[in-house]
Amino acid sequence: MTDEKAEIIRLGQDQAAAVSSGDLAKWTMTLADDIVVQPPDHSEVSGRAAVVAWAKEAYFDPFKMQLDFRFDEIEVLGTWAFGRGRFTVALTPSQVGRAMQEATGKFLNIFRRDSSGSWKYARAGFSFDPPPRGRASI
Repeated sequence: MTDEKAEIIRLGQDQAAAVSSGDLAKWTMTLADDIVVQPPDHSEVSGRAAVVAWAKEAYFDPFKMQLDFRFDEIEVLGTWAFGRGRFTVALTPSQVGRAMQEATGKFLNIFRRDSSGSWKYARAGFSFDPPPRGRASI
């Protein structure tokens, strides 16, 4: 494994740890200033401030999350790279009395090395797998 691929895996691990600990500030540090996110069933969200506001409203505030992922493929192309893989997420609602939801899905992320030499999420898209029969989707 190349050093660049190992750095991208660590970036993904840092992001998953931030999500699972509910640390929005730490999660924000994994994003490029011009990040673009294409979430399921939602318009594209562009720019760090807009992405953070969306993530706070959609996930960080309403849920305690546990995120696990794996990269199935990482390719580095100079100062850009892409990673494709799968994730599982457990969402426990902040509202008392609501049931936890679990989902699996896939992602395709594009990373860019910033001026300090650190990899950041530059573009991100994800979708959920269809829920098992008889279970509602997220």
